[in-house]
Amino acid sequence: MSDISFPETDAYSKIYEFILSVDECIKNSTQKTDEAQMQILRDISGVINETEKSQEPHRYANLAAKTVLNTICMKYEDKYLQNSFGNSTRLDYGTGHELNYLCYLYTKYFRNEIEIECIFTTLVKYFEVVREFVKKFNLEPAGSHGVWGLDDYQFLPFLFGSSELANQKLQFNEFNEFNELHRFGRRGCYQEAVANKLGGASQILKSITGKDWAVINRGMIRMYDDHVLRRDVVTQHFIYGACLQQKRYSQETLY
Repeated sequence: MSDISFPETDAYSKIYEFILSVDECIKNSTQKTDEAQMQILRDISGVINETEKSQEPHRYANLAAKTVLNTICMKYEDKYLQNSFGNSTRLDYGTGHELNYLCYLYTKYFRNEIEIECIFTTLVKYFEVVREFVKKFNLEPAGSHGVWGLDDYQFLPFLFGSSELANQKLQFNEFNEFNELHRFGRRGCYQEAVANKLGGASQILKSITGKDWAVINRGMIRMYDDHVLRRDVVTQHFIYGACLQQKRYSQETLY
């Protein structure tokens, strides 16, 4: 199997189709909440908030981040979930960890343990918890595209945030918080991602000012495919399993 690149695998095709399904659901369906998944994220947020920062000097991240990551691994057996919040050795976080959480939700969806209408709201909570973790313990970015990337840590808040706005007749300004958007009783996912950006200046975010959101949304999906799913540096340690297999993709195994 080692000669098969990730974009040739069954796992890639399922994750890509899952992204498209979530994207369409956000645009066309009323979003709901899965209380079980929200509680897991609230519990992890509690661990983050209750863990005191280490006083031991370290080059970059605070060493107490290891305690948080080890606690998550002890509390939850799912390998995707365990790897969704960063690396306990490097004390970093990036799009590979974010991808693991997307895979976690896919496996839940595949097993009929979560509805497609609940994926986005769960992701929004996950993005919030990740920002808490990264900011409190100063986690290092796992990779950077420089000014031509969206963010050194996250990508999916921008992608699915653009899905949320695709049917809105609004234009984005980097410094406009979109107070008029209260679709979910909060500031939109995209606006939250910009307002709470974790790392690095982005020329791309500035360059899309004034463009149609449907166009931005399509571009985000293509960019995620290119910058995350098709990058060996991100997928080289991908966790394959019964739901997301390494075998070569075929139409018969799509779902």
